Amino acid sequence: MKKLISFALACASAAALSAPASATVYDVNLGGSGAFLFGTVTTDDTIGSLTSANLVDWTLFIGTGADQYLSLTPGDSQFFAGGQSLVASPANLTFDFSNPDASYFGFSLIAVPDAAICVVSGPASCYGETNGVYVGVGEDYVFVPQTGVQVIGTAAAGAVPETATWGMMIAGFGMIGAAARRRKTVTKVSFA
Repeated sequence: MKKLISFALACASAAALSAPASATVYDVNLGGSGAFLFGTVTTDDTIGSLTSANLVDWTLFIGTGADQYLSLTPGDSQFFAGGQSLVASPANLTFDFSNPDASYFGFSLIAVPDAAICVVSGPASCYGETNGVYVGVGEDYVFVPQTGVQVIGTAAAGAVPETATWGMMIAGFGMIGAAARRRKTVTKVSFA
């Protein structure tokens, strides 16, 4: 019995130590004027301005039309960011296109350098464009000018529990089962 409880606690501890820090998943859905970006991005739960170090995962689709699109994941693309305009809150990812300081973020496909999405404000530029969203797929590209603070993504509802949470739940069920097994009630039956 003690071995079972020790084993369950060891499993829970190992799961907690191997689990990543908490994360927030944002649903991204931008479109307009012939360009689109949709999918999900996952941050390290940072609230405030984000840098390249704060994005931990993404699955995105970019395109410039119904038949021109690409998918982007950490395995085949890279994320880049600079400045203070990309901001995370518990509810939204926003970008301030009115920020006078050079700010930008984007994703580019590693194997195809001219396939990218770039969001920019201030004196910074994406492929010569500023204050807007640039989407390029091969030789086809679209630039959509933007102003003010725009919502880039919204926090996804119904997040999946982290690894540590699953480990602790399994350990808890194991201990409940072990305690139930340990209890032995003896029922005496007497016949008259």
